Parts: sequence; C-alpha cells; structure tokens
Amino acid sequence: MALRLSLAPGSLRREGSILLQDGDGFQSSLIPLGSRPAKADVMKGQLEIGPIAVAPGARVSVETALLVKIPARHAEEMLAQARSLVASSARQEQEQTKQRWAATSLVRTKDQTIQELYDKARFGLPGMIADDGAMDAGIFEYGRQWVRDTSYCPGSHLCGDV
Repeated sequence: MALRLSLAPGSLRREGSILLQDGDGFQSSLIPLGSRPAKADVMKGQLEIGPIAVAPGARVSVETALLVKIPARHAEEMLAQARSLVASSARQEQEQTKQRWAATSLVRTKDQTIQELYDKARFGLPGMIADDGAMDAGIFEYGRQWVRDTSYCPGSHLCGDV
C-alpha cells in the first residue's frame, strides 16, 4: 500500500522527495518525515509514501508536514526550511505543537458557530465516542450518523435528524 498526498493544481516543483508549490500570494510544500521511501511527482502534484506494509489489525503511522507561507517569500527560504524539517524529522516542531495544544484549554470568539463547534468537539465528542470508535446511540441508531449530528447541534444538547 502507498499513501498519496496532493497539492492543488498550480506551479509545482520538487527537491528530492519534497513537493513545493508557488501559488498566488502563497507557497506550500508537502514534506515526508521519517525513513519511509517517498517520491514527489510534479506532473500529478502528489507526494507518494510507500510501500507501507499493514498487518491485519495493526496501526501504522506516517508522518508528514505541510509547510505554508503566506505571503509568499523567497523560494530558497521555503526550500531551506523544508530541508531542515526533513533533516530533523521535525522533532522540535512536533514537540512545540504538542505543548501548545496541551496548554490550550479555551478558545473564545464572537463567531457563535465557531464557538459552538469548538465546545462540542472539546466536551461532547470525547463523551460520545469510545476509544475503539464505537458509539452507543440506543435503539434508534441509524448507521453512525448520530456522531455527525451530535457533533454539531447549535444551541442544544439534543438534536433531531439534520
């Protein structure tokens, strides 16, 4: 099996296994991390990682990075940062990200939709879904749609069919 990640159509180039894009006012790149074989295909706009062997019932992690610069900067600056992430497997950046998210316990915004989505995800979803992904929804469950419906119920803890 292989994992394929794509960038939107546009001006693409590659440096080894790094796929780079120069867009209108931005730059982005898909960066493979770790030791898995990877190749960038400019014609398809894809980064392919693999082959990946997955045994029945096993879990496999594939680490990648999406680097985005807005506004666009000098192309060599973007490439240098992408190379640095590949060389370090982005260990420092991953640790900083984990620490920031672990310290984030509150988001406040005047946008009611964003606030409700955040609060539902933060409080509701962990209480509804078991570690194995199962959800007990009672006799009226209709194929996992309750997870979707319950994750967004504006102004209510009980929602009907949306």
